[in-house]
Amino acid sequence: MRTAFCFILLALLISRRQNVFGGRIINGEIVPDDTLQYMASLQTGSGEHLCGGFLISDQFVITAAHCEYGKPQSVVLGTNDLSNVDDTMRYRIRKCDASFKFALDSDIMLLKLSRPSPVKPVPLPEQPEKVFEEAQCRVAGWGSTKTDGPGATHLRTVNVSFINHEICSNKWSEADVKLPDGVICAGGYNTTKGFCQGDSGGPLICNGAAVGVVSFNYFNICNYPTFPNVYTSLTKFLPWITHAVSQNGCLKEKASLEEGVKIIQLPKEDMEVKAHDKCQVAGWKRVINVSIINKTFSQMNKNTWKNLPPNVIYAKGETKHTGLLEMDHQQLFTAFLFLSCLQQTVTGSVIVNGKKVADGDMPYMASVQSLCGHVCGGFLVSQRFVLTAAHCLDENPIRVVLGNHDLGKSSNSEQTIEIEAKIKHPDYVSVGRGDDLMLLKLKKEVVIGSNVGIIQLPYTNMKVETNEMCHVAGWGATQSYGKNTNHLLTTDVSIIDMDTCQRKWRDWLNLPKDVICAGGYTTRKGFCQGDSGGPLVCANTAVGIVSFNKDRNCDYRDQVPNVYVEISQYIDWIFHTMISN
Repeated sequence: MRTAFCFILLALLISRRQNVFGGRIINGEIVPDDTLQYMASLQTGSGEHLCGGFLISDQFVITAAHCEYGKPQSVVLGTNDLSNVDDTMRYRIRKCDASFKFALDSDIMLLKLSRPSPVKPVPLPEQPEKVFEEAQCRVAGWGSTKTDGPGATHLRTVNVSFINHEICSNKWSEADVKLPDGVICAGGYNTTKGFCQGDSGGPLICNGAAVGVVSFNYFNICNYPTFPNVYTSLTKFLPWITHAVSQNGCLKEKASLEEGVKIIQLPKEDMEVKAHDKCQVAGWKRVINVSIINKTFSQMNKNTWKNLPPNVIYAKGETKHTGLLEMDHQQLFTAFLFLSCLQQTVTGSVIVNGKKVADGDMPYMASVQSLCGHVCGGFLVSQRFVLTAAHCLDENPIRVVLGNHDLGKSSNSEQTIEIEAKIKHPDYVSVGRGDDLMLLKLKKEVVIGSNVGIIQLPYTNMKVETNEMCHVAGWGATQSYGKNTNHLLTTDVSIIDMDTCQRKWRDWLNLPKDVICAGGYTTRKGFCQGDSGGPLVCANTAVGIVSFNKDRNCDYRDQVPNVYVEISQYIDWIFHTMISN
């Protein structure tokens, strides 16, 4: 309960842009124009203030990690008055990679600016320093001076005193929050002074140096005194910050050029390919021979190809049944469209040895679709969010279809809604390394009815029992590389204990943590790649997300078990993300 509460608390800091992101210093004073010039305003593409931050070198700004959910596009530096901003003050930004995960004691983010800033940065502590009770420091930000008050355009600052960590921790325990060691408490308690959510990311300044980053207070309540304000301590992050700044770049791992990994040559500027040149298009397990087609073909086929961009290459298959799409020799395709549709027969949902789902059953099922149609499964977890697999992002989904189990024909209950945002888990790298989940935010709320409904999610750390009978569903074929079926299919699968699952997978892969195994082993039933993102449902609860099997082989006999993401281990992130968006 405490863990869930902590992440929901952080989510509330960023859940309402107008009343949370506008910087707010409570009972403070206006900052003179020629001071605190290192203060940064993180802003949206439309120039709306989201969060605070502070310049620590000519090209780096520190802010709070949770500010990323507001999708900042630029940083403004060199002015305390946000009503007087010009292009010389605005910088594009990119986030630097970090080796640690976002948590209550690591709510910190490093941003690199698009160009050096002439503004004088704020110093960091020369060495990790211990802060003492009753030490006087200050915090600054843009915004209102009371809970839900109107935002201000001019920077404000207020003096705050440090609060003993034991006192702070005991106070926060009253709200069922276990405060970690790596935080600083100052203001908001036994005083009328402090910060409010929109100051997130701003610095706590002591003895002229930045020692903390504004993180969170108690549920948007800024009418102090309440609970102590909490800051992320910079102490343990100094080596990471110093290294990034000294290298003048964000830390990223380089690819290891070992056997089997090589760099492909890119074309020279203005290089042209000629009609009939022989080329290849490659995908996993398949290489397709194609020949270049003269661009004038588009004029002859203008009824088939409309509004194509100018900078594309046209090619056709060399034989009648070349490629995954089995396109006729006379059917022409563009490189970008081909690539986006290439894996349709691979990722179209495939339930092996299943049965049709009756209309009205499984109303939570969603077809995640690209321009080419169905690419992944998913399931409705709120009126604005569908949960699916992170690797489905590779298929460029643009919409979801709900309320229709037969994708081959229309239905009065069908709801097709465009995707507004695709939010994959921040730790996702690739399928086999885990964290394979993603939330799709819809552009409008789903209308709940007899054919569209929300499925229940498990509680945090909930476990399923070995041999418990569950089911998985999806649209598609019934065998490896078979053609998709339009009708939703489902099949029963039983939970496999993790020791057995890990032992069976050992020769091919060390399974990531936080997964569930079910089906595909000692049975002819299971899922295939295109069911990716669909739910594993046990006792009317979605406990898993379809992630991967072995080598896309769905002809189950003596295969290794199917692998699902274990949802109960990600409940905090799921609810935090939905609330904050």
